Amino acid sequence: MQLDETRRALAKTGLARAALPDTFLVSLYRATAPYRGCGHGCRYCDGRAEKYYVDGDFERDIIVRENVAEAVARDVADGVALRESGAVALGSGVTDVYQPIEKELGLTRKTIEALVPTGLPIGVLTKSDLVLRDFDLFAKFPAAFVAVTITTMDERLAALLEPGAPPPEARIEVIRRARAAGFHAGIMAMPMCPGIDDDEESFARVAEAAKEAGAEFVYPGGVTLRPGRQKDFFSRSSTAIFRTAGNCTTNYSAKTGRRECRSSSDRRRANGAGTGCSARKALSR
Repeated sequence: MQLDETRRALAKTGLARAALPDTFLVSLYRATAPYRGCGHGCRYCDGRAEKYYVDGDFERDIIVRENVAEAVARDVADGVALRESGAVALGSGVTDVYQPIEKELGLTRKTIEALVPTGLPIGVLTKSDLVLRDFDLFAKFPAAFVAVTITTMDERLAALLEPGAPPPEARIEVIRRARAAGFHAGIMAMPMCPGIDDDEESFARVAEAAKEAGAEFVYPGGVTLRPGRQKDFFSRSSTAIFRTAGNCTTNYSAKTGRRECRSSSDRRRANGAGTGCSARKALSR
């Protein structure tokens, strides 16, 4: 693939030790992601926010660090991972290392190959089934952790929220096959957007699918709306999403970010109904 010069960048470091262990992906080291920006185009992604300094169109002007595998190999050779035992996480809050461009460039695979000599466990967060391609490499690590993002099992809604990502069922298959391969795997059910995919029935479907696939956990989390272009973008996208969700009267104000009406789950709480019952039943069966 020919890349415009403005889309190229050099990775200064390949592998770094965190000051403290990362409790999110249970890791001590982080490998630099090959990309900035993301072709999955998720409407809620806070990677669009100004604080992350991703210039241009977030989902089209993908910045590519072509030398990232070499940088990782250099840092591994320099003994960065010898100082203390701990897992290596591959990923970033402003990209998915298995976004569509990875199928063409293969930089994530090369990065993982460079990490094998560390002899450390590896963890990855993605919402793409392209990760299946690299299961042969994960098998070379002492342990592997595959976290897959799924916030809804409704394919129509997922296509609006995450237009460039594989459908939910394809991601459930990743969990199923990861567990069959002996890897640790679970679902990051985040961000759950109020009035869109946070109702009990929706979450219960995710929990049921997770249980059937053998997931070891379901980790829910809320949506972050940062003032500026990320919140504005999500606000502009919300009309069609609400129409498809069909279970809310919520509105995200582009000006204030307030929820001006209450979602269906809010109404249940106001009416005294218990929350989370269906999800708990799904996980406890």
